[in-house]
Amino acid sequence: MDDSASVASVTTRFPSGEPNNSWTIEELMYWSLSQYHSKAISQTASHIQSLSDNCDRECDDLMELHRAAVELAENGTRGNGGDNEENVRNHADAAAAVDVNAKITNNNSSTTTTKTLSPGTITVLITSGPHNASKFTLRPKPCTPCFIGRSKGKKFIKNGISLSKDQEVSTTHGKILVEGGGGGLSASGAAVNGSNSDGGSGAKFYFIDVGSTNGTTLNGELIEPETKILLTEGLELKAGGSNLKFMLG
Repeated sequence: MDDSASVASVTTRFPSGEPNNSWTIEELMYWSLSQYHSKAISQTASHIQSLSDNCDRECDDLMELHRAAVELAENGTRGNGGDNEENVRNHADAAAAVDVNAKITNNNSSTTTTKTLSPGTITVLITSGPHNASKFTLRPKPCTPCFIGRSKGKKFIKNGISLSKDQEVSTTHGKILVEGGGGGLSASGAAVNGSNSDGGSGAKFYFIDVGSTNGTTLNGELIEPETKILLTEGLELKAGGSNLKFMLG
């Protein structure tokens, strides 16, 4: 017997409407059983739908990660044996930097070289929110920023930060860019120039909120959209419900 037939069988054993003083104890018991049965069926259907939705979301996440892994594997097999391609690029950048530094050093001009000509990497630790304890290593390049947001798109997965479980983060919340110098705001809110503390003019990392819905805070204060925030060692920003701690180098 299915659920609907079972409910119909029970409902035929008590009068219609709400219980009153004319009902027998047996009719009242059957009425209570009918109410309980109806609620149980409704809640079961709701739980099944919720589990189905969760399963669909998890499957989508797994498929997205699978696609990203396949793409990385395919990219890694090109060139000199997978990861060697990235290593070759890194060694080439390092060699170019050494060569340029050597030429400038031999030149007795007053030009000051950069401390590191390669932009380098930046590590972002998530210290609160749904993605707590996650770590991301980013490699922003000139004219190619790293994006932060709730999106699970390719540019967020490969060389960005996807905070897909934080519903307070915008789809595209902000971005991290690297520049050889230029103005911005420090953690204290003061304007900064393109100089390093040692007098160099090396690459600088900046965060920009691109106009997110809930905004980004620095030291508890909301920062203005499209404003460059200079990233320093240990600086912390809060985007949505996630706290981001930046480690340079």
